[in-house]
Amino acid sequence: MTAAARLALALILLAVSVTAEESHVIGIEKHWIAESPPGVHVAAAYGVITCDCVRADRLVSVAVVGAAMSELHATTSGDDGVVAMRRLDDGIAIDPGTSLVLEPGGLHIMIMGLEERPQAGDRIPVTLVFEKAGAVDVVFPVATRSAAGTEQ
Repeated sequence: MTAAARLALALILLAVSVTAEESHVIGIEKHWIAESPPGVHVAAAYGVITCDCVRADRLVSVAVVGAAMSELHATTSGDDGVVAMRRLDDGIAIDPGTSLVLEPGGLHIMIMGLEERPQAGDRIPVTLVFEKAGAVDVVFPVATRSAAGTEQ
C-alpha cells in the first residue's frame, strides 16, 4: 500500500470515528411523573431512556424545575418483604442499543421539595444529565398512576 493510500485510509477511519462519536443520541419515551396526593410535595418520575450510541453512557443526575432536589433511586425488596428505596450515588449505566426502564417498583427519579404538588395534566421541565451525552432537556407530563403508561 502506498503512503498516499495509507493516508487516505487513515483519513476515512478518522472521519468514521468522528461521525460515530457525533451519533451519541439519548432518547426518552413513555415518560411521566406520578401525580402526588394532596399535601405531598414528593413525586417520582418514570420513562424509557434509549442510548443510540457507540459507547455506553451513564445517567448521573437529574434536575427538576420547581424541586429542591431530585435523585436517582432504586426500589429494593428484602427477603423479609420490606420494600425500601436507596439513592444511586454512582448513577445508572445504559449500554448502546439498550433501554433503561424507569418504572414504579424499580429504578426511578425521586423528586423532593416541590414548590407545588404535581397534578395530572401538568407538564414539568426536567434535565437529565449523562456522563457522555451531557444535559438532555425533557418535559414530563404528570399523570395519575392508573392513567400512566397507557397514553404516554
